[in-house]
This record gives sequence, structure tokens and C-alpha cells, in this order.
Amino acid sequence: MSKIFGRNPVAEALESKQAIDKIYLQTGSQGAVIQKIYRMET
Repeated sequence: MSKIFGRNPVAEALESKQAIDKIYLQTGSQGAVIQKIYRMET
């Protein structure tokens, strides 16, 4: 299992349709990329 760190790398992995088991986000994280991650993971 590999780990991906950072909001942009996570967003890129989601966009590439890579298999992702879990995504951890810090409470209170904000910004356009965080909103994009929330939209893509649902």
C-alpha cells in the first residue's frame, strides 16, 4: 500500500481514477482543492 500526501497529489490521484482505500483530511481544512476532493470522493 502506498501513501499519498498533500491536497494536490490526492486530487490528482482521484482524477486519474487510481484505487484509493482511505482519504484523511485535517479537520477545518478549506480551499478550492479540498472542496474538489470532497466532490470527487462522493
